[in-house]
Amino acid sequence: MKVIGHERHDDKLKTTESYRTIPLNSRLKYMLLIHKKNQQIRFEKSARLKKQKRKWSENEYVFLGRTYEPYVSETLSSALPKFCIKNGLERISPYGLRHSFATYCSEMGMEEIVLMRLMGHTDFQTTQKYYIRVSAKRKRKAMQKAYKDVFFERVG
Repeated sequence: MKVIGHERHDDKLKTTESYRTIPLNSRLKYMLLIHKKNQQIRFEKSARLKKQKRKWSENEYVFLGRTYEPYVSETLSSALPKFCIKNGLERISPYGLRHSFATYCSEMGMEEIVLMRLMGHTDFQTTQKYYIRVSAKRKRKAMQKAYKDVFFERVG
């Protein structure tokens, strides 16, 4: 199949739960503000954007690609493997990052309702069924607890 054209635009999300506010810790907020300032400087120095008569706006997207267009899933899907290879990281997709986030939050004991809302789901079953993976570490800890309960708690 050949892609003839592609339009980048904001669109309505599937559910009202998909619209969400994500709390940021102060360090991440600070890092994003620095990124925003650096992006603004690059934006203002760009000959390409001056030629297009495009100016910086506070409403600009947080992350822009080399062409000063917002990242969309297709560009992330092609850029992320290259980034992983360049930095000696295990290959992962954008959705793989989403799965990792859900799994990590679950393993750290985040309440189901909170994780469900952060993921933008209306039902925790969606989060649990499609996003949370059970890591080897989590299995090992559960088995260690089970062995302790079975073999050591009964002695006496």
